[in-house]
Amino acid sequence: MAELKKLKLDKIIPYENNPRDNEIAIEAVATSIERYGYNQPIVVDENYMIIVGHTRHLALKRLVAQGNKKYRDIPVLISEMPESLAREHRIADNKTGELSTWYTPYLRAELRDVSDEEAREMFTEGELNALREVTMNPEWQVTEEEIAAQRQRMEDRAAQTRAKQDSNLVEVTCEHCSEKFFVSRQNAVASADMDENKIINDEAKAATSGVGEET
Repeated sequence: MAELKKLKLDKIIPYENNPRDNEIAIEAVATSIERYGYNQPIVVDENYMIIVGHTRHLALKRLVAQGNKKYRDIPVLISEMPESLAREHRIADNKTGELSTWYTPYLRAELRDVSDEEAREMFTEGELNALREVTMNPEWQVTEEEIAAQRQRMEDRAAQTRAKQDSNLVEVTCEHCSEKFFVSRQNAVASADMDENKIINDEAKAATSGVGEET
């Protein structure tokens, strides 16, 4: 369980044995928060010691020191996990981020809509040059047609999902107010079965109501 709560930034305690060196990432994270907002809360334990989010904490402190006072109070997630699990989580959170890689053709396609200035804040010049080199290879290039085809496949899947949902709906009319609305076919059948059973039961009661009353 975790509770979202607003805390003063100076009440949050860094974990003294944090095994990750965050210094090189502080400026980039501070820039990201300033541009896109603080969208991923820091996770702390019940003593307000950081479990996940050391770099964000340092970046926020830098922003406040630079005069951005809106980050002096921030929402955090207060976790109830035991200390042994918190230790594991600190390592796993950092390690799992290293497992994913870039799919270069789609990254190159996405970067086309990003300004050079913004791209240089996310990647080094060497990384951008390497990316340009790799994508010069025709085998790694993504054409406009391929991007359009991928978008069309996503739209088709969404349409199929909507159609499947729509095919499972039936229109019914309320016998009391005559209003029409849609319900799932399963609910409609179940309701019809219940109504049919009710009619049968009512008829059975009516047929036997007079039995044993005559003397």
